[in-house]
Amino acid sequence: SRGSASLRPHSRATRFSMCFSMPAWMSAVTTLGGARYAQDLSFASLVKVDHIIYKQRAYVLVNDQSNSEFRSAVSVDHHDCRLGKWYEGPAKEVFGDVPSFLRLLDPHRKVHSSVHNMVQLMEQKWEYDDGLQDKIFNALRIAESASLDVMRAIDNMVAEKHPDKVKTT
Repeated sequence: SRGSASLRPHSRATRFSMCFSMPAWMSAVTTLGGARYAQDLSFASLVKVDHIIYKQRAYVLVNDQSNSEFRSAVSVDHHDCRLGKWYEGPAKEVFGDVPSFLRLLDPHRKVHSSVHNMVQLMEQKWEYDDGLQDKIFNALRIAESASLDVMRAIDNMVAEKHPDKVKTT
């Protein structure tokens, strides 16, 4: 009959919609979530590389105190380095609500203060002074320990933001 024939195309469309719209929507949500995770992980990885470069420049100064480019690069505080600018800008927007975001600040500050301490100590005649060398090495140890905390905090920020994406071993 005519009434049932006119319902068939509509019911086919409804059936098609019921079968495919939810999976398509779920796929889009999953893809978007994966893209956000990839973006956050990428930015976190890049800022970690910037942090490593900062430390590497400090180590170069031990062998080349006259390197004015690196001396200038390590003289910045924890607000004005690339990680600090990321922390106070894009990271605050993306990660500001996760617990590890606030945990990043203190170790990051400690890395910079330890490197600054090392540079000041190296302005003295440290080459033949075991006591000054010990202080310089201790400053580097403190910077390294704090740096590990920085790396963990950055990793944890991403993990806390995307708990469903992080693989545990």
